[in-house]
Parts: sequence; C-alpha cells; structure tokens
Amino acid sequence: MPVSALFGESLARMASQLEDARCNHKTTTGELIRLEVAFPAMDLVSWLQSQAEATRCFWADRDNNFQMAGLGVAETHTAASMEEASVLMDVLSRRLQPVKAETPARYYGGVAFNKNSNRLWSGFGYTRFILPRLELVQSGDKYRLICNLHNSRDEFEQAFEALDQLVFPEVLPEFNPTEKIREVLEPSHGQWLQQVDHVLTAIATGQVDKAVLSRRSSFSFMSPVPAWSMLARWGATQIASYQFGFQFDNSPCYIGCSPERLFCRDGRQVTTEALAGTMACTTDPEQNDRLARRLLGDRKNLHENALVLQDIRHRLQPLCQDLIDDGDHTVLRLRNLQHLRFAFKGVLKLEITDGELLQTLHPTPAVGGYPRQPASELISTLETHTRGWYSGACGYIGADKSEFSVAIRSGLVEGNTVHLFSGAGLVAGSDAELEWEELNAKIHTPGEVLGMARQGADNRFMERSTG
Repeated sequence: MPVSALFGESLARMASQLEDARCNHKTTTGELIRLEVAFPAMDLVSWLQSQAEATRCFWADRDNNFQMAGLGVAETHTAASMEEASVLMDVLSRRLQPVKAETPARYYGGVAFNKNSNRLWSGFGYTRFILPRLELVQSGDKYRLICNLHNSRDEFEQAFEALDQLVFPEVLPEFNPTEKIREVLEPSHGQWLQQVDHVLTAIATGQVDKAVLSRRSSFSFMSPVPAWSMLARWGATQIASYQFGFQFDNSPCYIGCSPERLFCRDGRQVTTEALAGTMACTTDPEQNDRLARRLLGDRKNLHENALVLQDIRHRLQPLCQDLIDDGDHTVLRLRNLQHLRFAFKGVLKLEITDGELLQTLHPTPAVGGYPRQPASELISTLETHTRGWYSGACGYIGADKSEFSVAIRSGLVEGNTVHLFSGAGLVAGSDAELEWEELNAKIHTPGEVLGMARQGADNRFMERSTG
C-alpha cells in the first residue's frame, strides 16, 4: 500500500480514538489524555516542515535511537530564572508520573545561558517547555502518531482541528540559499582581540582560571532561509550529535547539531561529560589519528578540559550514591573537529531531581568558565550580543527519563537572516588569533550548508592544527 494511503489510515484511526475518548472518557476534567497510533515510516523533518502550524519542535538523540517532531501546544510552561526553572522541571516531572502510555509523555524545550534577553529571543524566554499537541515519534524502527489533550470540550475540538490540518509531507526541497548580501560579526575581529586581552589579564591576576567568549555571526540573504530544510541538511552531515529545533508562535527558529551532553537521567542512573579542548579533523584517517594523539597530549587543551571535569565531579558527587568516570580522556571525532571528552556515570540519591541536576550542572565551564560566578560576570561585562538559548540547554523532561544537550553548534533563523553562534574557551596561554580561527571553524559546517565556502580563517585553524 502506498505510504500516502497508510498516512490516511493512521489519521482515520487517530480520529476514531479521539471520538471514542470524547464519548466515553469519564475521568476528571483537565486530566491529560495521550492517544497514539502506528504510523508509516517517513522523514520527521519533512513532515514537520510541510505543516502550517506556527509552533513546531524537533529533537533527536545523538545515538540515532529516538526522534520526535512536535506540532502545536497542549501545554506550555515558562520560568524567568534558574531557581524557577529548577522548580518547574520538578513539577513537570511529577505531573507526568501518573500518565500511562506506550510512548512516554515528555515536555520539550530549553533553558537560556543567562537571563539576558533581546528582541531576537523574546519568543523563547529564559525557560520554555511545551507538551506538543501532536507528536510524530520514531523509536528504533517504530513510528507513532501521538495526540495530547486534556479532558475538556475545547481541548477535543482543538485536537480534531489539529488532526484535520495535517497534510502528507512533501519531499524537502533542494536547499539552495540565495546570494549572501550582508555579514555582521559581533564582536568584530578588533573587538575580539580586546576582549581576549581583558580575559587573559583577568586570568593572570587570578580573577578566573577560564572564560568562554562567544561570537554571533549574522548572514543575510536575498530570500528567506527555510529553517527546517537547513536543519535536515546540517544534521545529515553530522555524527554523534544531538539535533534540535524550536519555533514558538512563528518566532525565529532555533536549530542546532550539538555533540555535547549536559546530562541524561534514566531512572536513577545519570551520565554527563566534560567536552572541552579542540583540534581539527580532516578526511585523512591516518592524519586524524595523529591529531587525536596530539590533542591527548596538548597541555593547553588538557588544562581547559581539566577545569571542566573537576568542576563537574565536585558538583555532581554530592548528588550521587555512586559516581565513576572514564579514568582518562577520550577523543570525540566529528566531521571537521575533534574534542577531548571525559565522561561520568552515577547513581543518583533518591531525593535528587532533574531540577537539582540542571541547577548543579548548568552552565558548565565548557560554555561559561571557571570559577562559575566570576567567569559569568566577566562574560556579561565583555559580550555585547545576547546568547539567548545558545550555550544553554535543550532537551526533554519525563517521569522515566530526562535528557539535555548543551546548546552549542547552533543558530537562529530569522527570515532572510541566519545568526550562527560559536565560542572559544580561554585559559592561560590562549592565542587570540587562533581562538578567532576556532570560532570560524565551529561554524564551518552550517556555513557550508548555507553555501558559504569560507576559505579564510577557518582553513587557517585547520592548517595550524595540522601543521
């Protein structure tokens, strides 16, 4: 049977379930109802882009075992500070405990790097989590269409309307960005040199041991950039990376392909990692092995990673009954970069919650600095752009499991303009010019997706890493 016919059959089964629930549900008004049906295999991002809904979200784990594309909103929850976000996460996790479903219910969203905000990020807030009205979930080789609603007349009407608006997905159009007409870097190269000088002075005088400075690279084109097509093409080039996308009520669309885990809690088991220290990765396997060995022996990169892992161990140990680590660094190899990684696994104490994990670990020194508070204050003093959700945390909250990536390697798509974000960790001995080149290298892949073959500074980073 054609996939389009299977698509129609699945929608009919969901409509039938909705009607049965409306006629027969006898539970308390406002109770969460979660309905699901089998669905034909299809590309989730294509399905997402083909729909007209103003609120859309996407999440894929970095092991390629789980993907979720969400449409609309059954619930939305916000918080204005870390303290409020921590409480909110615990409330949401408890809220889902009585919900019985074949596919566990989860809230999807993110937390910003800090409380600074501007026009670009106004639709996101400091923290926002949603329970999508409709979800298309791929888990292993199974696909499920899910509808979330509450037991009320209005909610049933909204659910039927959302189902009626679904269309069979078109193949994602060929992604051919138009000519770039404008490029703005914040900070500029000259401003970057001054900022790095400030940080190195702060390090030399003992104010901080490390600070991570970021850059926003804004590229404008002749016509609008299709965010979901960009994410699909970007994600197709990545390995060992989370993929995420969030668009709320036609806000700019935040997308990313991050290799870094903040934490994953599965039952009482927790895993996290220190990912810091960077070297180039090429198309030559033998050269990559040599570069990996150089990275594992490089004092500056090892010191940068050590500050992160020591902070994570110090903060996580009191939350765990048992905590073990890799014992040594490994190398995470990506498409054009490779990073030092040091992983932790633990068993959480019974009273520890997701909110406490977030408040304990975020932001790690991999994106902020060390010690955390003075590094954060230094960043706020020096950076003139707003990070928003960049270097924050994106993921999901569930009763059974919660998982968050560190929101790096990401960008905000706003009509004709794409804002790409990148950062570099500064420690004693950092070279401002090489760190600038690293900023370029970290946006190399999305730059390629946008049709910008940057033959300048990012290539110099490769040459200086491989030379």
